[in-house]
Amino acid sequence: MAAAGLPSDLDGALQLAGTQSPLLRAAVAATEQADAAVSSAAAQGRLRVTLEAGHNVGADFNDSTSESSSDTVGLRVTVPIFQGGAIQSRTRQQRALRSAANLDLAAVQLQRAGNRDQRLDGPGQRARGHAIGAGAS
Repeated sequence: MAAAGLPSDLDGALQLAGTQSPLLRAAVAATEQADAAVSSAAAQGRLRVTLEAGHNVGADFNDSTSESSSDTVGLRVTVPIFQGGAIQSRTRQQRALRSAANLDLAAVQLQRAGNRDQRLDGPGQRARGHAIGAGAS
């Protein structure tokens, strides 16, 4: 009888362990962060539109009837024309870091698959395999 929330068979337990592994979750989070960093770096070279609004209230300290207020609204458009290659360089750097994060994720996934295969074989199976291999030579 399985405890609540836990799988009742080995395949289900291995699947759960593979998807809930802290190492795997950290690697997936790192790749997602790297994707966001690439997007952020590339966005630095795009058109930027900003809406600004403000409200000011002022008064004279000596005269309480001289209170004034003003409202402002502004629209700012920024177009990066020339950055000396800095934007492309940062984007290229973030893409390289994203590739490294993807490779780290693949390494963790391979490690998890190898650990799963070793658990499925069991120590007796590995020992028999070595004995058979030693007898054949």
